[in-house]
Amino acid sequence: MVFRLPHVLAAATLALVPVAAQADQNLIDYRNSVMESIGGHTTALVAIVKGNVPFTEDAAVHARAIEPLSKMVGHIFPSDSRTGKTEALPAIWEQPEKFQQAVTTFQTAAAALAKAADGQPRDLAAPVSDLAKACKGCHDDFRKKD
Repeated sequence: MVFRLPHVLAAATLALVPVAAQADQNLIDYRNSVMESIGGHTTALVAIVKGNVPFTEDAAVHARAIEPLSKMVGHIFPSDSRTGKTEALPAIWEQPEKFQQAVTTFQTAAAALAKAADGQPRDLAAPVSDLAKACKGCHDDFRKKD
């Protein structure tokens, strides 16, 4: 049996397609986990700040947890995670400067929230509001609407 270079290259390319697609989805799944962690801490913190739950001693933990997660946001949108089951809009990669500005705004808000974590939960209302605005600003431009 004689193997011709074009046939070998075509077979190799086809063999890599599922791996590349799986790699894309692995990146997307990881990103979704990080973003869900941020959302979970934010939702729990809002419930505490609003007085909907009595777990005021947990407020600082949630407030501080968001900041290190915010630092991940800058690198969890690599270009090879554009396709697959994702809520990320192409604008992330088409407008990288605008996206980076939104990420920086979010990271700044997360840092301010962590800094305010030592106060009473009611003192976190303004930093939580700023964080929510930063999240919304990014989601409005860079996340698919439901």
